[in-house]
Amino acid sequence: MYKLVVIDLDGTLLNDDNQIDKLSKMAVEALCERHIKVAFASDRSSRGTGAIRDKFDLCDFLDYSLYFNGACVVDNKNNKMLINKYLSGNDFIPLSKLVTEDDIYIYAFNAEKIIVSEMNTYAYEDAYKNNTSIVSQSREALTNAPIIYKYVIAGNSEKLDRIEASITSDLKKNYSIVRTYKNRLEFYHSTANKGQAMKILTELNGCLLEETMAIGDAGNDIEMIISAGQGIAMGNATDEVKSKADYVSATNNNGGVAKALEKFILDEDLRNKLKPEVSVM
Repeated sequence: MYKLVVIDLDGTLLNDDNQIDKLSKMAVEALCERHIKVAFASDRSSRGTGAIRDKFDLCDFLDYSLYFNGACVVDNKNNKMLINKYLSGNDFIPLSKLVTEDDIYIYAFNAEKIIVSEMNTYAYEDAYKNNTSIVSQSREALTNAPIIYKYVIAGNSEKLDRIEASITSDLKKNYSIVRTYKNRLEFYHSTANKGQAMKILTELNGCLLEETMAIGDAGNDIEMIISAGQGIAMGNATDEVKSKADYVSATNNNGGVAKALEKFILDEDLRNKLKPEVSVM
């Protein structure tokens, strides 16, 4: 019996139009009816994740929110921070040394805003996605920031390939590094990842990892997919993610979350209840 389900947002629960298909929404609600804990896990900020939760009226069905790739975990029912792992402005110094090519940018997220030393389209895109604003600061001012949840190095994917290949073993020890998107390389606290956050949630809820399910599509979902009792990759997931999963579901544009939940958790009565009402987009 499953007691905890952790679901990624972008490319997983959200389709390519940034919508949640009705069947997947109803399936998430059905988990709550079965008293199964539900967590959303995202590289988004609290504002970005909260905007999705509110837009699709899922507040009453979401037990936990994992922000910034698991660096922050919030108990939504009790409005309590469970995990809070962050970097600081000092980390800008070694990470900025990776930016050695033209048209490559580095910027940072604190709890409320995106901080840039140079305006760029990637930061604007992330501000829109995270429902937040951008503040411009000098590099010197940025190094004095007390709390930074993630740094992003963004730009041409081929240039990022070279940057990623140049990352030293020391940097890999000091940061949790994920290539969530082809044109973005993200740096978090060294112990921040979705898998580690999920493990802590199992301990808090007195359940085993074998009693968990994780659903995702990208590189930053691998840790939780490996850790979960049932690791589900979306049909649109990368080949690496699929190779680590126990099962590959349909794509995010074809109700992959709903189909996975139906297959492994929802009983026949619930499936029959859901299917006549809606069809997957």
